[in-house]
Amino acid sequence: MEINIFSRKSIKSLKTRIFTLAFGSTGRAVATFTVIAIVVTMGILGGSGKLLQPVPSAGPFVGDATYHVMVTPAAIPVGHTTTIIASVDAFIANTVLDVEVTVVGPHGSGILGIENTTISTDSHGNGYVMLAYPGSFKPSASTNAVGTYLVSATFTYGYTTAYAYSHFVVFKNAVFAAPQLYITPGFGPVGTTVDVYGYHFAPDANITLYYDGIAVSNGSVPKTNATGFFSLTFTVPTSTGLNKVTAVDQYNNTATAYFEVQPSSQPGPLESTATQALVINGSAIANFTQTIGMEVLITGSNLSNGTSIGIIGSIYSEMPLNVVKPKTSDSLFYDVKVLNVSSGNATVSITESFVKTEHMNTMEYWNGTAWVQASSIVVVNDTIQGVIPVKELQKTPIVIGYIAPPSHLVVYLVVGLVVVAVAIILPLIILRRRRLPPQPPQEGEQREQAGNQ
Repeated sequence: MEINIFSRKSIKSLKTRIFTLAFGSTGRAVATFTVIAIVVTMGILGGSGKLLQPVPSAGPFVGDATYHVMVTPAAIPVGHTTTIIASVDAFIANTVLDVEVTVVGPHGSGILGIENTTISTDSHGNGYVMLAYPGSFKPSASTNAVGTYLVSATFTYGYTTAYAYSHFVVFKNAVFAAPQLYITPGFGPVGTTVDVYGYHFAPDANITLYYDGIAVSNGSVPKTNATGFFSLTFTVPTSTGLNKVTAVDQYNNTATAYFEVQPSSQPGPLESTATQALVINGSAIANFTQTIGMEVLITGSNLSNGTSIGIIGSIYSEMPLNVVKPKTSDSLFYDVKVLNVSSGNATVSITESFVKTEHMNTMEYWNGTAWVQASSIVVVNDTIQGVIPVKELQKTPIVIGYIAPPSHLVVYLVVGLVVVAVAIILPLIILRRRRLPPQPPQEGEQREQAGNQ
């Protein structure tokens, strides 16, 4: 005769064989048997699935167990694969746990797949299992939906059950950062040849470039590389003023920069670049350090998150028109223009070899009538930084330069002249006071003297 004893959980049944079987006087059968011992871990689970108070078991328990599930990469384009890793730490050493991993799709698409597997712990009670998604989950076609996918893992051992959660995101393409577009130079006359650089577009995607809404063609179709970067050149067509340059990939990812057409009589910049920046918590940044050694950080704007603003930066080989000569020596002239925003401040940082911490360097901007010193000027190594109100940066010339200290010779001459003057004038004053005759008493003094007598 064989008796099977089953646990309340779906684990292997506990089997035993009867050693003795006897019938009593009442006719009832009395069996004597031995139950094979199993290791059962019981305890109190915290909200994160952590076993807070484990009960001693037959096996060595390392410590408070923790349960995890993670997805890497956590963001993938449509049709790509990711890896789900379920793990446990500080559990029972050399033990096998049951794990059930479930993936739930976005937008109410429901459960896309369930995978049952196991984790074998090592001598430290640690273990993990890796599952490819979609892989063996065999999800429905809705796995191509763009959005956030939820992942849950259920860990089971005896009467112990714990849970862990994670998620991953599926994009319509492989864009993980906002696309950016740079143009250099950022302004010049009609016919200027400009270089365009795009970053963070979809990989291996065709790019269409528009100049004020009209497609630009240079004889070839630009295409991004595996990292979403592309570059091209084109010649500025007949146009005036400020013009919008837009790049769009085949997945409709878009970035914008600007080019300003100037009269040919205006001195052209030595180097110029332009870009589009996104406002986040009132701040936006344009990094032109690789082209003109400049960085512009806008803070305190009143624009909402995600608003796009244009920033153009240039360096000149000579002093721009319509400004007076500044009082600086070794002067370098720059130009900054901020579009679509007039609130807040701009911290302008310029790196130049002649800037030295020990020198009297300065930064000034042209307010339309005079040079005004930027506030909060800081010099670190070969970088000078100053703060300028954004409302002033409307194609505003900026100068950095060296303020020469007064010449020691001039100082010595001035001090010498003062000493000579004192040496000549002081004796004359003393001599004059000695030569003056006694003055007769005034009328009031005479009366006072008569009264005293």
